[in-house]
Amino acid sequence: MGQTVMQPRARQRVRAGIWQRGRRLAAKAALLSAAFPMMPVQAALTQEADSGNEDIVVTASRIMRSGFTAPTPTTMLDVDNIALQGASTLAEAVNQIPSFLPNTTPATGGNSTATSGANFLNLRGIGAPRTLVLVNGRRFVPSATQSTIAGTVDVNLIPQGLIDRVEVVTGGASAAWGSDAVAGVVNFILDREKTGLELGLQAGISSRGDNAETQITASWGTDIADGRGHFVVSGEYFDSRGILDQQDRKWGAEGWQVFVNPLYTPTNGEPARILSRDVHQSNRTEGGLIVTAGPLRFLQFGPGGTVSPFTTGSSLGSTYMVGGDGINQGKYISLVTPHRRRSVYAMFDYDIADNVRLSLEGSYARSRSTNATTASFTLSPYTISQQNAFLPDSVRSTMETNGITQFQMGRINTDIGYITTDLDGEVYRAVASLDGNFGDTWRWSAYYTYGETRRTDRSLGNLVNARMTAAIDSIIDPLTEQPVCRSLATNPGCVPINLFGYGSPSAAAIDYVTEDQVVESKIRQHAAALDFSGEPFSTWAGPVSLAFGLEYRRESVKSVADAISQANGFMIGNPKSLAGHYDVKEAYAEAVVPLLSDAPLAELLELNGALRYTDYSTGASVTTWKIGGTYVPTKGIKLRGTLSRDIRAANLTELFSVSGLSFANIRDPRDGSSPFVSSLSAGNPGLAPEKADTWTAGVVLEPAMLPGLRLSVDYYDIDISGAIGTLTTQNIIDRCFTGGNAQLCDLIELNPDDSIRHVNNFFVNIQTVQTRGVDAELAYRTAIGSDTLSLRVLATYGADLITGDGITSVDRAGQAQGTGVPHWTGMANLVYTTGPLSLGLSGRYVGGGVFDVTFGPNDINDNDISSRFYLNLSASYEIGEGDGWKMELYGSVKNLLDKDPPIVGSTFQAPFATNGALYDMVGRYFTVGARMKF
Repeated sequence: MGQTVMQPRARQRVRAGIWQRGRRLAAKAALLSAAFPMMPVQAALTQEADSGNEDIVVTASRIMRSGFTAPTPTTMLDVDNIALQGASTLAEAVNQIPSFLPNTTPATGGNSTATSGANFLNLRGIGAPRTLVLVNGRRFVPSATQSTIAGTVDVNLIPQGLIDRVEVVTGGASAAWGSDAVAGVVNFILDREKTGLELGLQAGISSRGDNAETQITASWGTDIADGRGHFVVSGEYFDSRGILDQQDRKWGAEGWQVFVNPLYTPTNGEPARILSRDVHQSNRTEGGLIVTAGPLRFLQFGPGGTVSPFTTGSSLGSTYMVGGDGINQGKYISLVTPHRRRSVYAMFDYDIADNVRLSLEGSYARSRSTNATTASFTLSPYTISQQNAFLPDSVRSTMETNGITQFQMGRINTDIGYITTDLDGEVYRAVASLDGNFGDTWRWSAYYTYGETRRTDRSLGNLVNARMTAAIDSIIDPLTEQPVCRSLATNPGCVPINLFGYGSPSAAAIDYVTEDQVVESKIRQHAAALDFSGEPFSTWAGPVSLAFGLEYRRESVKSVADAISQANGFMIGNPKSLAGHYDVKEAYAEAVVPLLSDAPLAELLELNGALRYTDYSTGASVTTWKIGGTYVPTKGIKLRGTLSRDIRAANLTELFSVSGLSFANIRDPRDGSSPFVSSLSAGNPGLAPEKADTWTAGVVLEPAMLPGLRLSVDYYDIDISGAIGTLTTQNIIDRCFTGGNAQLCDLIELNPDDSIRHVNNFFVNIQTVQTRGVDAELAYRTAIGSDTLSLRVLATYGADLITGDGITSVDRAGQAQGTGVPHWTGMANLVYTTGPLSLGLSGRYVGGGVFDVTFGPNDINDNDISSRFYLNLSASYEIGEGDGWKMELYGSVKNLLDKDPPIVGSTFQAPFATNGALYDMVGRYFTVGARMKF
């Protein structure tokens, strides 16, 4: 940075109260919770902050004032140190912070048609929609319309090549930032002052030769107009080839599954469910399996239609068994979904007067993921007629001898091709802002931002149910003696399909029974704000700081689905068209009032309060507030606490969606069977905002006797009432058949044999969510001669994660699957720096628990999940510095000891053998990279 050029502009920025420069220095105020600290960087920041020459604003507050530390805990991640943590991407690095539950990432979307390849952040494990994502303190346009992630931001679509750091507020912040900040805020802050050219190249690969990743970044910044203006442009390309099959890992090839034990009775001592390896489906094969009782039962069809007996295994049930023939679909799901992204960002600042700055910025990002999710299969067995044109003669003869006119056949259609998810998302964003100051302490800011997400969701090769039914019902045409569809007269394009044996369907038949499912969505966001901050007067303890402003936001969505999906014609998916919008008008105010300063037993005592009024065009109005305080009785001890009312308003999907189709294995309480059923969910325009009561309390210690040591411990309690959601399919079924709830019985559709076929559902303000726990952090830095050694340990204890539906409630803390969170998670970083070399050793811990907290001794044969500790090694080296240039090489080894994950079984049709949200599924992984600055 040329000092001669930059000094005049730096003075102008200080006078104008430039938001970004204040935020950059804010990290010092948030120092106590830095998640990935390289201590030399932090020391420099602290020294700069203590100078008192800059105005500081942190994400936990809207106040801009030198020396102010918000009472809400804040964690900071410096992007310069991500390489030393072994993280391949910024989202991965954020998700390593113990307070996050990364349950929507490329490592968890292998069998998902909605989130494949995406990254959605989820603080506290209470759902991604309750974590507000900002970029430079401003909202980012939502990325998705699917119910579980609707209204949230796919971090892959945020331009990452210019990110300077990430600040995470681990407490309610709705009064400061508005709706969705129930669990907290994640603020991605860009480096707006970059000068010169910087190039970066990073590559990674696992020890097994898969999950190859490549990342290329470039950024350039320069001053213009003698330092009055500044221009920055940045671009990024990232490509991950993923891990395409779970069976590429030994533990993933073992066929783990949880299934209903067919031998269970309440009194015989058998477990109700079994977790076992080598589990196969007992009612389907890749070539077809006859499941009708009688002389044809358990005959299977091989290549060319050959007929052979089906070998059954032990614990034989209606759907699963251990051993025997058959297939375990989980072996073929992706462990890490392949995905690619590219982005470009440009920013222009110009001081149009000594106290007014104009800023313009624009960005474009695209993320695409293509992944084979599942082969088509039958929810109910196919009905095969004795007249079927392709039926092997030996089977037809047996049918004729025994007077059998038809039979039921189960089949996994791997030879028809896997249904392939192709998700393509683009984001366009533009921001225009003015910042200025007046008087001695007052600052103002006005901005307008427009964001647009264009997303195309395709399920390539999805099975069309009606076409499949028509194609199966084939006969021999008496005139041509060729196979034809029985319904050819009413279905002129019908092509008969041969399902007897793997590889038997013809290409023409496959083309007929499959179609590409497509939904195209456009999400738009307009946002504008006018903000003021200053110091209107002083008390005996110092100046009172005030921030207030007005905000407006309009969000709209329009999704157009194909005609087959609208009619629920596909085997899976069937998204619906969606259209709707809402407007939000808000006013807020925040104040910091010092009460004591440099007094006996009170080095500092100050209160921080905020109030926000929000009016939605849907008819809902709500007031959020926060009150907090910081007390420093003596140097080295700080007490802090907050109490707040936070909200999350219903998103566009929850308000306006028509329906969405999903599938689940359920347990029918009437006979103990475990059918695979479909479920439809619908929006509700009358939804009220969720309300959360949040409080935090903590202590920060910096003992003088141990310089360089810092310890913080914070308790959190988030209690959400009127949470938006749906009853689970199982709950609806249980309450109907065992609770006598006739209203819920109306939502259940039955087959002719009285088995459950389908369950309807809808969004309601019926749920409650409460989470409590403790965050702790220890940091220590010391000099060893001219070298430095730094240590940072972060840990979270999740005491409770209680969800209720108005009648029952379950505490999922300590549960290792589904919506549960471990009781204990933690990470530690040890960094030794000597000259140009830095060596890092880091570890991540995931505590043990249970498969399902609701299970008793006889509910499953093994309910225990063991803990895991992962060790990472990293290094960086500045190989040289010339006239105006510098180069750095770095590398890391993640999961150095190549630890396998614990087995966390699943009941899903194509099951993961573990939980990718908690455990490493890749194994030992190598990353190398280089950065050059000119």
